[in-house]
Amino acid sequence: MPFIQRLLLQLFPTPRRAVRWIDALPLAVFFALFAATCVGLEWGGVLLFARPAALALAVFAAWIWWLHVAGYAGLPRLRGQMAFWTRLGLFSLMVMVLAE
Repeated sequence: MPFIQRLLLQLFPTPRRAVRWIDALPLAVFFALFAATCVGLEWGGVLLFARPAALALAVFAAWIWWLHVAGYAGLPRLRGQMAFWTRLGLFSLMVMVLAE
């Protein structure tokens, strides 16, 4: 197996169960909330982003979502959901801090 293919399989493991389109709903909700928060903070003058291009790092939230959906956290359903939203929240704060 070529190196690139092995690397991709390590970063995006095959899911333990079938992934459905409805499983992407939390990711869509996250992106909507993240965008609304960033726009609201900017327009309200609460936080001015000096490097708005850093907000593009938010696309890496899809990787966090994939690991959650693939089922490799090993947590029960409720704890898995809590861990997923906590990870997304911390990730979004990190992206906002990088955007200053």
